[in-house]
Amino acid sequence: MHLKRWTLWNLLKTDIFARGVPWMGLMLRAEGLADTLNVKRTQRFSVALVYLLALSLVATVWWRGAWSSVVLLALMVTVLNYDFYRFFTARKGVWFTLRVVPLHWLYFGYCGFCVVWGMLLHYLRDASRPVRALMDRG
Repeated sequence: MHLKRWTLWNLLKTDIFARGVPWMGLMLRAEGLADTLNVKRTQRFSVALVYLLALSLVATVWWRGAWSSVVLLALMVTVLNYDFYRFFTARKGVWFTLRVVPLHWLYFGYCGFCVVWGMLLHYLRDASRPVRALMDRG
């Protein structure tokens, strides 16, 4: 049996740089986002909601009314992922699930980062191709 000792840092490095960013590059080279696994529309929507939630949290520093947005967005992410959280609650209980939720939302956050970073790398590589072709001829 192969067991690896995971830390939060190891998880983030692996998920972002060994999985997320390269997978985004693969999807861009294939010219499309598959509507499967963690790229389903509900997952993409969850990523957007988590970013809006983070912005709303920052806004609460200057405007108390932003708390209503924080609560609404948190409810929306929870409802969208209800089946996932229900699975953990049934298997491991409420306390375990309450600890899963923030990590799951962190996951949505770094998924958004992977999309942006992966797209940036993809388009930078494409932009440099004509330059490389000219240099190879010379």
